[in-house]
Amino acid sequence: MSQNSEKKVKKYLKKRFGIEPEGEFYYNGDYWFCREPNDKYETNGIRAVRDMDIGLKPTTYFLQLIGSQIEKNKVDLDKKELEALLNGEMIERTLNEKGYVALFYETRCIGCGLYKDELVSSRVPKGRGKEFLGFL
Repeated sequence: MSQNSEKKVKKYLKKRFGIEPEGEFYYNGDYWFCREPNDKYETNGIRAVRDMDIGLKPTTYFLQLIGSQIEKNKVDLDKKELEALLNGEMIERTLNEKGYVALFYETRCIGCGLYKDELVSSRVPKGRGKEFLGFL
């Protein structure tokens, strides 16, 4: 990945979530993140950020990985709100700016959500959401 692309992702993560993850990003259709590059593996790291029509979107798995570092655009949920989101509903919130958010339940990052028009929706993959519902 070019340095400009890596800078774009790092700048977005700093501005949106207040984080500067230690590691490298590389582009292979999406932006991938790895802490220590290693040629022994077919995929080196995890898919971290996708370039969507409305901008960069962090993956649920990446947000879970760096969740303890997230300082901004966090949405703390109670059990009822989390269940609603994972069942495809939206919840009302008033946040400072529209865009992707990190969804938290208790102290854990559950994954990615989207805030728009005073509503939060889940961007957690459906299969992963069903797994979470099984633990609640």
